[in-house]
Amino acid sequence: MDSDQRAYLDKLRQFWEVDDLTELKFNRVDTLYGSNRTDLRFDEAADERVTWILGGLSLPDQPRIVEIGCGIGAVIKRILAAYPAVEIWGLDISTTMITEAKRLLGEDPRIHLEVTEGDCLSTIPDRSFDLVICTGVFIHILDIGLIRGYMSEAFRVLKPGGAFRFNARYWNPQLSFSNSFGGRMARFLYRIGWHSSLKPHKLNKVQAADFNGLYFTLSDVETLTREASFIPEQFILLTEDASPACGLIRVNCRRIQ
Repeated sequence: MDSDQRAYLDKLRQFWEVDDLTELKFNRVDTLYGSNRTDLRFDEAADERVTWILGGLSLPDQPRIVEIGCGIGAVIKRILAAYPAVEIWGLDISTTMITEAKRLLGEDPRIHLEVTEGDCLSTIPDRSFDLVICTGVFIHILDIGLIRGYMSEAFRVLKPGGAFRFNARYWNPQLSFSNSFGGRMARFLYRIGWHSSLKPHKLNKVQAADFNGLYFTLSDVETLTREASFIPEQFILLTEDASPACGLIRVNCRRIQ
């Protein structure tokens, strides 16, 4: 990790180090909940997310699962209910998030919660987990190098046949520009990859970390997945009728070898 990446990661960490549960649950996840910041909405969104994460999986009776960016433990809490014999690791760059997760989840020998320095999951051995989860993380990251680092680490810690579920920001440049000459040229440059979120971003120009992560085209996401040696199984687009050109993309993929 170079100095620019380390400085950027420190800004991200500072953004999440908020010593207030209401801020952590709502104002720090505004991109997911908008103005509807209620406990009911938070629980509904967490339930729906876990339904996607676990959907279509054939996990063993005693699965080993790791969540990158576990936050306050909402996903972990629901996985514990679904798999009573699970061993689950929750990792986060924020000390505050891990503290709140411990408070929410209590003492439980099935759970290991840990603060990480960045995209290195050094405490987890190779080929040791059945499922890796990374949701609500890439949507906040502007550095493609960090994202690739997390992808590589997810692959490393998964057993052959293990599943990886992640999400990212999505956009479709073909729906984002007019039919003017400039608009057609912009679509062409994105189509050939001249403009792409897979290219390095100048991190020294990032003044503060916030919700603004990279936006990926469908082609970008497939390339990102395959270059990390995952086999993509399903892409799920979450867009709104009022803004079909952008939204979130959920990715179900697997380590084969």
